[in-house]
Amino acid sequence: MSSESFILLSSQKKRVLEICQERGIPPHEFEWEEVMSRSAFPVSGSVSRLKYKSTKYYFLFDFFLSGDHDDRYSPAKDSLEFSQCHRYWHIRFENVGNWASYLAREIEATQFLQTAMRVPTLECLSELSRDSEGFTVGEQQQLAEKIDLIEAKVLEIPELLAEHKTYIRFQFDQLREESKRASRVSWFQMLLGAFVTIVTACAVDADTARGIWDYTNSQLGSLVSGITRLGQSST
Repeated sequence: MSSESFILLSSQKKRVLEICQERGIPPHEFEWEEVMSRSAFPVSGSVSRLKYKSTKYYFLFDFFLSGDHDDRYSPAKDSLEFSQCHRYWHIRFENVGNWASYLAREIEATQFLQTAMRVPTLECLSELSRDSEGFTVGEQQQLAEKIDLIEAKVLEIPELLAEHKTYIRFQFDQLREESKRASRVSWFQMLLGAFVTIVTACAVDADTARGIWDYTNSQLGSLVSGITRLGQSST
């Protein structure tokens, strides 16, 4: 099997990094790799891959022997990965721009989650530890009403896919059921997990996620002692 190199030229790499920088991501946060082509069979060849450091996010600049481009990247608009075959460099650069925008979105969302979902301070944990008992029947009824309001708020997120809405409803159904048997602190931890899962699975942008979290705090603060302090301690 013959071997060829399809590595990008330095000028092409420079333009790729310029596009990423235009989307707000500094060039030094990336690293170039040389990997084996998955599209040039039966020829064995090396191609360029741009990786965002310390993550699994990447853009693979692959080629077919016909000369067509095979672009593969992660993250994508509403999925983990995307691929497209085409013939033109201007389309490849457009794909890089799209990828960089989606990557910037995920970086911002991750930074927000790391802040908002930070491990609580010892003081906040002490406050929450007092809520080791479950909700009373009256509180369960109040909580059910609040959950309905929060669910409706989440379902207002623009451009949600049908499968996203189904997944969101499933998460809130679980929270309703657990409110009947879980302690306040355990239920709140489940709420945090559901929030992170929804934001990640539905690719919710940071501003929207922050707005929903603030709304959740305002609705539940009177029912779960310490929830407001947890939200404030993360800012």
